[in-house]
Amino acid sequence: PLTFDTVLGQLQWQLADERLLLQSSPLKLTADHGPATVVLGLDIPFKAGAAQPPAMTLVVGLEDTAASYRDKFIPYVLNEEFLQWMKASVPRGHVKHGGFIYRGSLRQGDSDHRTGQLYLDVDQTTLNYHADWPALTDISGLVAIDDSRVTVRSSAANMFELALPSTLVEVEPLAAGGMWLTVAANATGSAGDALRVVNESAIQQLVGDVF
Repeated sequence: PLTFDTVLGQLQWQLADERLLLQSSPLKLTADHGPATVVLGLDIPFKAGAAQPPAMTLVVGLEDTAASYRDKFIPYVLNEEFLQWMKASVPRGHVKHGGFIYRGSLRQGDSDHRTGQLYLDVDQTTLNYHADWPALTDISGLVAIDDSRVTVRSSAANMFELALPSTLVEVEPLAAGGMWLTVAANATGSAGDALRVVNESAIQQLVGDVF
């Protein structure tokens, strides 16, 4: 359950056509994660198995908080692979500003009828974007997630001891299955650190033991 220290705002509800309809004003919240602003809408049928599934619209804005608190607001009915990726991909970091939007069905398994977007303006953040690639650390930049598509644009980051003043990472699903990863970056550092990236990433599968 979601628990807060204080909540300030208004809730309006009505009963219509055997459904509960609830709509909030912008709710000002405080809790261990710091301040947040939330707008909530619910459309819940009285009977389980109704033709029109329960639905929710949730908009969350966060400021000056730890990246781990994002999980508090992300609905558990989202794709399990996405939820696990979120937990593993951003294990720590600071969110200067963040936002999350969920729209659609709350029925388990009804993934075709919901969508979710996440936006994080971060610094001092670690990103484990793919198991075959080294993590990015000390990131300052933007992380955007649109359903299964992930885009990271950073103005500063490190990979091992390499400094990355400009980095783009994109992960998107393929129609035939699997994911497509794009990494574009400028790097400064020693040749030894560059070779470490080659030998400890997916590039090693292409070059073998050449280096």
